[in-house]
Amino acid sequence: MRPHEFLSGVASSVLKDATGVLPDLHWHPDMGLPDTLDVNEKTLRRLCMAMGRWAVQIGGGGLAAIGIWRGWTALGDRADSIVIEAGRRRRGVEPAPNVVDDSFVEAIRSAALAAGGASPVPVVANQTERIAVAIPNVLEPDVGIARPWGQAFDRHRILFLRAPILTPARLERSLSLSALIARFEPEREAALRLVQSSYESGEPYDFVGLSYNLFDDELLGLVERLRNTPGGEQLRIVVTGTPVGLRTMPGVDAMVSADGKAERLFDAIFDLIRRPQGAEPGSIEEVPSLIGRHIMVVEDVAMNRALLEAMLAPTGATLSLVADGRAAIAQSQQRPADVVLMDIQLPGMDGLEVTRRLRTISPDSRVVALTAHARLSDRARYLAAGMDDYLAKPIRVDDLYATLRRAVS
Repeated sequence: MRPHEFLSGVASSVLKDATGVLPDLHWHPDMGLPDTLDVNEKTLRRLCMAMGRWAVQIGGGGLAAIGIWRGWTALGDRADSIVIEAGRRRRGVEPAPNVVDDSFVEAIRSAALAAGGASPVPVVANQTERIAVAIPNVLEPDVGIARPWGQAFDRHRILFLRAPILTPARLERSLSLSALIARFEPEREAALRLVQSSYESGEPYDFVGLSYNLFDDELLGLVERLRNTPGGEQLRIVVTGTPVGLRTMPGVDAMVSADGKAERLFDAIFDLIRRPQGAEPGSIEEVPSLIGRHIMVVEDVAMNRALLEAMLAPTGATLSLVADGRAAIAQSQQRPADVVLMDIQLPGMDGLEVTRRLRTISPDSRVVALTAHARLSDRARYLAAGMDDYLAKPIRVDDLYATLRRAVS
């Protein structure tokens, strides 16, 4: 069972089965979940459907959400569990006091017990009703975390101008697993102050996320205010939940339609990272997309490693950084790289010898020499050692990207 596809199907079924005016429904698969879950899909679907039906009872003008989270011990979960959570809110209206007696909650309790979870109790906080069910024995304790966008999000910061329907701590942790630093701020004046103060402190936000349905006719005015706030001119503004067919808005860098899957937001952010500031979509493609690729940097100088890491981060590749040949060999035995950026002058074992040994471990890896010596005779020596290409130091980012394109083509 794939969490993203599963939740998308549940949300579609919930909306199809519901009657009357429906709320804005979102779904969130945790970034910390593996690509597949070993769980009985039929019983889990029954539980998620019951929770989704409960959530959409908020009706028109309301906000609803359902999520599947990786168990987090800091919130009292078991490490091997998944947590199914639903939430609902009508803007500016306090929840009814009899939420615990809601007939839909009884259906959730029955489905939770069938799925192996404990009987849930709804909670009310900040005009939001939430209900959660933990199902144990689903994840292996050491299950890996999927990062489909590689390390592209490292050190990037996003400010969401809204109060989450689901537990904020779970959302922020989920986003942090993609290396994206996120914060939720429901008050617009406080959000504008955050944009300015973060800019003045030297840690500006890179992105602001706005919900189309949350601000309605006020959206364009808010975008203009963000742009006119100190630090706002360099923001990349992403609007989610837009009507299908609406492609552009003044001052907005990316738009994610309401029929898109949850990961479309991250795809939009990834595309903006790769697109130079001010460039129109599709006009420039300077940074190659290396999502799903593994690049190993073998460089003994820490400053050079940091520089290459910064250059490579926007590509979306998964990176491994090592300082010598022995570490490179050990890393290749554990997980071979698609591309190896190999310094020639390494301590103990030079890059040529490391390359010869790597060829016996991972013959399909493409090895690129990093060297201050780029004469034709040097190039011939590198190719004879089994290298595929070379880059002259100091490395220019355009040359690096061109070399990577050749290596993975």
